[in-house]
Amino acid sequence: MTGSMMWCGMRSIRRQTEQVEAALGVLLALLLWASSGVAGTDGPAWRPVVTAFHVHSKVSESGETLDQLAVEAKASGIDAIIFSDNFLLHYEYGLFPLRGVIRRRVELPSVLNVGVDRYLAEIRAAGLRHPDVMLIPGVEVVPHYYWTGSIFSKDLTMHDAQKNVLVLGLPRADDYDRLPATGNVAAYEYGWPTLFGLAPIVLIPPVIWLLNRRVERKVRVGWTFMIVRSRRVVPGVILLALAGVLLLNNYPFASPRYDPYQDGNGLRPHQELITYVREHGGMTVWSLPEAKDFNRYAYGRLGIITVKTDPYPEALLQTSGYTGFGAVYEDTVTATNPGGVWDATLMEYLEGRRGNPPPGGLVRLPITEPIAPGSSWIMWKPCCGSKSAHRLPCWTHSRRAGCTRSRGERTMGWS
Repeated sequence: MTGSMMWCGMRSIRRQTEQVEAALGVLLALLLWASSGVAGTDGPAWRPVVTAFHVHSKVSESGETLDQLAVEAKASGIDAIIFSDNFLLHYEYGLFPLRGVIRRRVELPSVLNVGVDRYLAEIRAAGLRHPDVMLIPGVEVVPHYYWTGSIFSKDLTMHDAQKNVLVLGLPRADDYDRLPATGNVAAYEYGWPTLFGLAPIVLIPPVIWLLNRRVERKVRVGWTFMIVRSRRVVPGVILLALAGVLLLNNYPFASPRYDPYQDGNGLRPHQELITYVREHGGMTVWSLPEAKDFNRYAYGRLGIITVKTDPYPEALLQTSGYTGFGAVYEDTVTATNPGGVWDATLMEYLEGRRGNPPPGGLVRLPITEPIAPGSSWIMWKPCCGSKSAHRLPCWTHSRRAGCTRSRGERTMGWS
């Protein structure tokens, strides 16, 4: 570890660092031996494949279609594109106690708007139209955002709308549909809150009774009296309207696992997403851990709303099970510095305090159907100086030429 340069004044730390260097040397030798063993087997040789990673299409942010991106990639010498269109861009703020009725909602184009089945089918079809460029589907997920402040105190703030995780490699569309993310109703939980949300139904019998109840009253007519029977409609209508408003407010009678109006959830929503994807055979990548996001928007009578996401490199240490993280982008990046967060993560793994391989380890990704013709792939590493569509981070990996399109398991690794 080059981080020993920072600790050279401490002998005990130096000895520990030398041991870590030796361990890393052995680990690197084993990886090189394994790679040479695979490359040395009978069959076609391995070749590098230039890949544009974290690319958006017209489905979410970009104005270009899948075909346009594929054509541009081929012209730029890019062999593969890993898409990461926004899974869901749905944000809302409601006033207590009728948050589901008195609310402001902002929704932008996303994969869920189009439909996961259609999104995957379109990428598959575009891959067949452009066999020279591998088109690999993926999504960018906002696991959780939350609000602080108030519109009345003029300090309403939405946090963590850009603390995103990239998800790819899930074998089924249903696995994408149920990704645990705030705003994704398919991932909401049903339980006791569901019964509470349906409680206004108990007002229906009183409404029926009030609407059918006849009230008798005497009306003087000359020297005599008449008995007039009438229904009290107004109380029944008021109670019916109240029940309707409460049911509308509580719809869809399920709740997200993490309340967007409460702080203090930390990285639990993000770890839950990572665990879900890992259990369903996919991969997760922390998007841009040190990118800064701070904006202020005017929403009429709601006043100025602040939207911000603070850099979160510590998430690499506080979460586990993810496959990699973004480390090459136009911003100040410290996680990859010697002795930084990445080194600390590797140290935890070597010391046995991290059960899964860190971003530098190999990861097996089960694929139940071909992504594109001849798309078995392995061994990721940074691609310095390569051209990439839209100046996005560029990576390379190796693909075994002439591989079959049969079902199987593909081995991927980050370095």
